[in-house]
Amino acid sequence: MLAVARLFRGTEGAPRERAWIALLFACVAAQLYASYYLGWFLGLALALAMVWGFAFGDTRAQLLDLLRRRWAALVIAVGFTGIALWPLASHSLEAARTVGLRPYESVDLPSLPSWIYLGARNVMYGWMPAVEPFRSLPGLHHEQRLGVGLLTTVIAAAGIWGHRSQPGVRLVALTGLSIVLLATRLPFGLEPWHAVHSLVPGAAAIRAVARFGLMLLILWAIGFSLWLGARRTAWAAAVAVLVMLGEQLQAAERFDRLEMREAATRS
Repeated sequence: MLAVARLFRGTEGAPRERAWIALLFACVAAQLYASYYLGWFLGLALALAMVWGFAFGDTRAQLLDLLRRRWAALVIAVGFTGIALWPLASHSLEAARTVGLRPYESVDLPSLPSWIYLGARNVMYGWMPAVEPFRSLPGLHHEQRLGVGLLTTVIAAAGIWGHRSQPGVRLVALTGLSIVLLATRLPFGLEPWHAVHSLVPGAAAIRAVARFGLMLLILWAIGFSLWLGARRTAWAAAVAVLVMLGEQLQAAERFDRLEMREAATRS
């Protein structure tokens, strides 16, 4: 994210821009090795951001200017990234040939209520699993907990809306909205993810699509910080403390390590 932001500042100079390009592609490759889910989500988010970038005149001009000036560095970075990812790709393809990829029927999609659902362990919203529409959420409930709190969501949305004229904010917001629309089981049986699962390389290896909500944490953090930064008053700081001490508190999941150790020994 930092590398992308610095590349579009336009004041870095040739050596620094090449370094940021190298860092961007190295981070994508490293993320894929660290976690296939997060690496694949990151790649899809960057692709969506590029599509939205070309849709608007100001960001399209920046993209085309970067491609014109640094095409050679981009080509080299893509080549080295491909070489770096080849061991991962070859082993993954071999495993896919052996055990097959996930059928679409096994995919766990979030529903619209999932994006505000916080689960039974949230201190403030622990009542949610007992009421509709959260009680009837499909799939595994712990993978449907995509909410960050109602007040947090409203504040973050307000911060994004208030700064929507800024190209970077607009780009991140539209990318996040696209992720939500693509990944969600919509009313009337609409599931845009079916097309993603069929057409986008690597998507058939994703079961818990709901984990895409991790990417939205970046959007919520940006929106909340924009709202707070535009005010810098005592009451705004109090709201931030309320959000941290209220909506974000979760009861920790715990287990008895001695009991688990005995069970493992017996088995």
